[in-house]
Amino acid sequence: MTLPNFLIIGVAKAGTTALWYYMKQHPEIYMSPVKEPGFFAYEGKKINFKGPGYKKSIKRLVTELEDYKRLFENVTTEKAIGEASPFYLMSKEYGDRIKRYIPGVKLIACLRNPADRAFSNYLHLRREGRETLDFETALSKCEERISKNYSPFWDFIGTGFYYEKLKHYFDLFGREKIRIYLYDDFKKDNLLVLKDIFTFLEVDKSFIPRYDSVINDSFIPKNRVLHRVLKKRWYFYHKIKRFMPPKVRRKYISLINYLWENNKYKTTLSENSKQELIEIYREDILKTQKLIGKDLSAWLR
Repeated sequence: MTLPNFLIIGVAKAGTTALWYYMKQHPEIYMSPVKEPGFFAYEGKKINFKGPGYKKSIKRLVTELEDYKRLFENVTTEKAIGEASPFYLMSKEYGDRIKRYIPGVKLIACLRNPADRAFSNYLHLRREGRETLDFETALSKCEERISKNYSPFWDFIGTGFYYEKLKHYFDLFGREKIRIYLYDDFKKDNLLVLKDIFTFLEVDKSFIPRYDSVINDSFIPKNRVLHRVLKKRWYFYHKIKRFMPPKVRRKYISLINYLWENNKYKTTLSENSKQELIEIYREDILKTQKLIGKDLSAWLR
């Protein structure tokens, strides 16, 4: 039976999709073809999320062990075998289940300023057309939505409390089995972070992945119809690229990237909202800072 020997456990909107994308290129790393299968969160459960877009949220989740094992049936000679489900950090129960199945697993978490993370979470849902409220109103609806069984991705505020959840993982697995990274460090120099991860996983740290574009960034589309078309841009490209001369391919990629970037309406978190969120998270940030031994003072400014 092949199960992962490492997991990316969190958090959402802190670079986990980029990590999964870059790491799966490494010849000594096998990443599950399904990102966010969530087995250790939803084993044996009947998923009945509510809210906009809930069917898409359910589709990728894996709740049965045999189905989860099939995600890794194509493992051959890879040394590091893993998957990325960034909501594993949201509950102590999930850590307990991981410990039961794969007690020697290595864990990776990427943390982001919780105020910025909450806003990026909101923009992601706006990008997908699932959120229609303004940010402040959406924040006020978090508790109500979760009580109505919306997926955890709608818990903008709760996801940003890191201390208790991380401490549980440290207690369960030991510090030597866990690597904590900061989103700002990853954004500043993702290759440096990747090399440290490769060292942690004991694979070739000299490997350099390809960087095609910004991955899973959050924004509001100017034109939603165009956005839906452009979301399929690489699917269509890979279908037709063999019929295209190299020069045409380059022009296609250039045009698609231009349209994608220019269809983004970028908005920022207001100073008032950010300050309110910082005060909500202040105590947790200070405790997390002490726990992980990293300077998080920038999160409080």
